[in-house]
This record gives sequence, C-alpha cells and structure tokens, in this order.
Amino acid sequence: MAMTLRIGVRSRVPLLCVLVLVAMTGVVSSTLAQSRPARPAAPQPGTVRTSPERPTSDTSAPAKASAAGLVREAPLMQCPAILGNGVRTNKLFCEIPIGTGPGDGLRLSIPPHAGPAMLHFVLHNRHALTSDAGKDAAPGAGFAKYTATVRLVGPAGQVLGHAVVQSEVRTAADAVERIAGAGAPGAVKPVAPVGSEPIVLQIPADVTEVSVIGEKLAVERLGAAATQTPPGQPIAIVSDVTVEYRPIGKSNGRPRP
Repeated sequence: MAMTLRIGVRSRVPLLCVLVLVAMTGVVSSTLAQSRPARPAAPQPGTVRTSPERPTSDTSAPAKASAAGLVREAPLMQCPAILGNGVRTNKLFCEIPIGTGPGDGLRLSIPPHAGPAMLHFVLHNRHALTSDAGKDAAPGAGFAKYTATVRLVGPAGQVLGHAVVQSEVRTAADAVERIAGAGAPGAVKPVAPVGSEPIVLQIPADVTEVSVIGEKLAVERLGAAATQTPPGQPIAIVSDVTVEYRPIGKSNGRPRP
C-alpha cells in the first residue's frame, strides 16, 4: 500500500513539469508574434508599391527618350571670312559681316531631317586690340561695350531667328581666345573674340540650308556711342557650330518600316 502511494507521487511530478513547459512555450510564442512587425502583403497585379526614398516617376526617362535617334554633328559650312584658329583651343573662328542676303553670311548645309533641327553655335563680339602684340597700350584705355545682332535666314532670305551677344572689354585679358597669326612663331592677330553667348536656333523640317548674317553693331566707348550697319563690315565672330537633327526615316531611334 505504501509502495503504491510512492509510485503515484513520482509519476505526477514529470507530468506537472511538462504542463508548465507547454504553458510557457505558448506565452513566449504569443509574445514574439505580437512584437514581430507585420509583413506587408504581396502587391496585386496592376499596382505599384511606392516609398519616399524611391518615387515611381523617373525624371531622367523623358530626357533619354527625347534624345533617342538624334544626331549632333558639325555641318558643312562656307565661312565668308575665316578669322583663324585659337592658339589655346585650336577652334576655328569665323567672322560674320553685315549682309542683306543668304550669300553674305556664314552658309550652313543642314542634312535632311524629320521634324525641326536645332542649330547650336557660340556667338562672340569682335574686338580690335590696340597693338599687334595683342596687349592694350594702357589698362582701361581701350574700354568698349559691344552689342552685336545677327539673324538666321533660309535659302530664300526668310528670317528664321535672331541672336544677340553683349560684352564689355577693358584690357586684352578680356579676350576669350587669341587667334594665331602668320609670320613668327607665337604671333597672334590684333583681332580677338570677346564674350561668349551660346545660341540655339530652330530650323524648320523643310529647310536644308541656312545663313548667319550680321544685322547691326552697337558700340559704346567712354564719352561716345554709335550703331554700325554698313554692308560687308564684320561685326561678330562664330565658333563651335553644330546641328542636332533626327535623320529622315528614324523615329525614337528605330527605323520606320
């Protein structure tokens, strides 16, 4: 009788331990489930998941799409008067005279293009230095303010656009480049480009030849001002001429069927 009672007490102890462990496991599991962040639901078809760090719109996409299929190159051109090449950059600088017709200016051949083409160039004022050595005789003595106006015309003389460059000159250091001259090594011309105005003009789809012609030049010096319009007088300088266009038969960079 005593033996049976001891066996029963021993058999209840392991069972009680098991029940306690099961209860503790349930509490721990419930606590972990409550502290664990909810996992977001998988997106359904046709929806977009957004976040503040990465917006859905890509601002660079339109620029890439608009540039697809475009060609930018230097066009064939006939310069009425070549000023020369820069001693530092070796760029070609072309003088623009005042004119009345397409044959009087810088003539450019534009490749056949779908839609409008864009003509790019840098427009400079034209400054005559006071010495062949390329330096002003006295600092400040050669002050001048130039405002040159040119126009872009089509083959029939129709005006396609205008461009203006304005700049001030006080010393030879204001020249953006020096032009290589003939003769002794290192010689430079007494004429230099001053001021740099990037110009972009639109060319219609049916125009394949244009000209840049000088229109007028306003000059202000100490105590004097004048506007010059005589035909044939060079009033501006052009450099870095390129044309951007979409070749015929291309759309968004893919040939049309």
